[in-house]
Amino acid sequence: MTRQTNTALEASALTVDIGGKTICRGLSLSFNYAECWAVLGLNGAGKTTLIHTLAGVRPAQSGSVLLEGLDLADTPRRDRARKLALLVQDSFDAFDATVLETALVGRHPHLPRWKWWQWGGKRDESIARSALAAVGLDTLAARRVSTLSGGERERLAIAAVLAQEPDIYLLDEPTSHLDTHHQLAVLDLFARTAREQGAMVIMSLHDASLAARYCSHALLLFDDAGEVRAGSIGDVLNAQSLSRLYRHTIREINTDGLRLFVPA
Repeated sequence: MTRQTNTALEASALTVDIGGKTICRGLSLSFNYAECWAVLGLNGAGKTTLIHTLAGVRPAQSGSVLLEGLDLADTPRRDRARKLALLVQDSFDAFDATVLETALVGRHPHLPRWKWWQWGGKRDESIARSALAAVGLDTLAARRVSTLSGGERERLAIAAVLAQEPDIYLLDEPTSHLDTHHQLAVLDLFARTAREQGAMVIMSLHDASLAARYCSHALLLFDDAGEVRAGSIGDVLNAQSLSRLYRHTIREINTDGLRLFVPA
């Protein structure tokens, strides 16, 4: 789709609460195309809640989220789904479809309205198969979802998001259930998607070293009355900020051009 502006998403004076806890207060921040953002924080800090709010599936207490300058809340769901994709944690499959059929779910926003209940045509199948290949599941296209491991199911959820062909990816813990090999492969995939295709990626992570390796920007949720810190990786991620974030002394180690963060 044609991009009207370099700003993909914008939080405008955004305040997000959950269960009486403030995740962020008055946040004003732009997320631009070709950027890859990591959202970091303690368990329960509100990473999932913030990502769901940015995706428009959860209302904010105040402020707004803008999609290319327009209020996301006023954007028709079909148009939103063509532009923005959300990967949720622990997705549930109500029906035991095949791997290919599940990946094809990502094509639904692109189908004509009178075909919304169908799987799509040859082009849609080709896109879904390419998405499966991108996560190493192309040889499992005919398998039933119920026969997959947890890691394979996570990669299938990622494939469905890729098949959606959005410009904006909001990913809630995309590396959960994945072994080290597939964690690195998935993070490299989305970093390249931002860098080479100009997509905008926001993903919640637990590993600051992986964030430093694959992301261009970071948003830290300090779990303290809505305080956040956001900016480029070089400005935001350091031993001091991460020690405060995780409430434990963190040390930075530089080796072979990589910045590693380890507990002291």
